[in-house]
Amino acid sequence: MTSQSEKTNKYVSSPGEGTAFVHEFNEVRVKVTAEQTGGLFEIFEENCRPGFQSRTHYHSRNHQTFHIIEGEARFVLDGEASNVAAGGTVHIPPGVVHQISSEQGVRMLQIYTPGGIEAMFEEIDSLPKEELKNPEVTKALLRKHDTVMVKEQAGAQAKGTVLG
Repeated sequence: MTSQSEKTNKYVSSPGEGTAFVHEFNEVRVKVTAEQTGGLFEIFEENCRPGFQSRTHYHSRNHQTFHIIEGEARFVLDGEASNVAAGGTVHIPPGVVHQISSEQGVRMLQIYTPGGIEAMFEEIDSLPKEELKNPEVTKALLRKHDTVMVKEQAGAQAKGTVLG
């Protein structure tokens, strides 16, 4: 028989728990893995420092939903901008070109369905910094994980992981 405390470790992710992928402008922490859901979805907590900006991209098969916990973020979805504050939720279906930024910083939950984006973060973190600077390497890595980069305007610069 499994005790309640053993069950809690299996089903509950306490604050600060979960695999963390830490980068200069953001930290992504896995709260529910794709493995735990049979690949149906996964949940991340992302803390973005002030000045965070993702690259413009889309997912060809993944749905992505964001729920803002603290702060505010600017979402540009298919060219339309919206500022979303704490308590707000944004759903991005497959194929919708998007970019996320935050001047003041933001903490949000992200739900990806189907799951599998965690593997992208693992692969990004396993690459030497020199390879991450190679656009052909990063484009191939991202495409492998259902993320397609869109050409950005001259002078645009992402601040965070390969995605931001």
